Order: sequence, then C-alpha cells, then structure tokens
Amino acid sequence: MNDKKAEKPTDFDEEKIQISMYISPKSLEKLDDCLFYVKKRLSIEKRRKLSRSVFYEIGLRIIVEDYNAKGEESPLWKAINDLLNE
Repeated sequence: MNDKKAEKPTDFDEEKIQISMYISPKSLEKLDDCLFYVKKRLSIEKRRKLSRSVFYEIGLRIIVEDYNAKGEESPLWKAINDLLNE
C-alpha cells in the first residue's frame, strides 16, 4: 500500500498544536504574497504540499535559528528593539 504520509518530511509529521495570533492586515498581505510567489516557483506536486502551516512553521524556525546563532545581532532582536524604543 502507498502511504502518502511517507512522502512528507518527517519534521512536519509530528503532532501539532494549534495557535492563534493577531497580525496586521498589511503583514498578512505580505505573508500571503510571499507564499503565493514561493508556491509559483515550485512544481505542481510540491506546491500542493506547501500549506500555510508548513510555510509559517518553516519561517518561524528560521527566525528562531537565526536569533539563536546571532543573538542581539539578529534581525529579530533589532526589530523588537526598534519597536519597543518608538
């Protein structure tokens, strides 16, 4: 029997926890545009596998890894500092 889950990356097969968050309409539009253009560059088969959840999780992982590697030199830290110092 062909198990379609076997084709997916194992990192994304683990149990998930649903979260909710609020973002500005402008940020959501930018995220949706980015997802659209990323999907457009993928083959149809791969495009179907890239859900919003996978896209957001990958992005958040990259941000956290970058922060862990660079600390106060990371774009995340700088953006938080800029926001809180306004």
